[in-house]
Amino acid sequence: MKNTGMRPQYATNIAYQKPTWPSCDPTIEAAALTLLEPVLHQIGEHRKSTSKRSRGRNRPNKPAKDASPAADVESDVLNAVTVGLQSNWRKLEGQARGEATEDNPIAIVFCSRDAIPDPAADALLLLIAAASARPDTAPIRLVPISADTESKIAASLGMPRAALVGISEGNSRTAPLTQYVRETIAPLEAPWLRDRDLSMYVALQVETTLVPVKSNKREPVSTPKAKSGQV
Repeated sequence: MKNTGMRPQYATNIAYQKPTWPSCDPTIEAAALTLLEPVLHQIGEHRKSTSKRSRGRNRPNKPAKDASPAADVESDVLNAVTVGLQSNWRKLEGQARGEATEDNPIAIVFCSRDAIPDPAADALLLLIAAASARPDTAPIRLVPISADTESKIAASLGMPRAALVGISEGNSRTAPLTQYVRETIAPLEAPWLRDRDLSMYVALQVETTLVPVKSNKREPVSTPKAKSGQV
């Protein structure tokens, strides 16, 4: 085989069309944030009132102050919001499998695309599409958010980051948000999940690309010659 300075690189791909990452108009994003922030603020106040105070050095452990009425959050509000990649991933997997334990299925996913790696972003699209393919539930809406919106969501929750936030179905305080997002954001398109023919076999796709070969040879270090008259 002739050495051309290139080598083949192989990658597998599904044989179906992938869902594409949606776009969101800044006006719609701002309106959704306006409906979301009051709920997140209640949860943030609840976290502050229930968090343990650090004793520090030579500091007595004082009892926590009585929670204010604003921090008294009902359990259904806490259960309506899921924060974090792993927590939302587990719930979405349960919905995709049709587990009966998911009494409050996720209806909306707010995600900062730049805050998660590319493989996780691609897998998240397929997972949301799979969880939305069930005929007994409404399709899940994926709302991409900017870095500024993520910062505002994290500040409302009292957390440093909030790259992925899931909003569950069936809560009266998040019902206006759910209705608005469903009216303005289209669901992910994955017809092969909804209209698939399980009796038809589709082979896995293998993509081949040529990439440059990196040379491991080191260039010899030239030793400076001594000038005439120097020892």
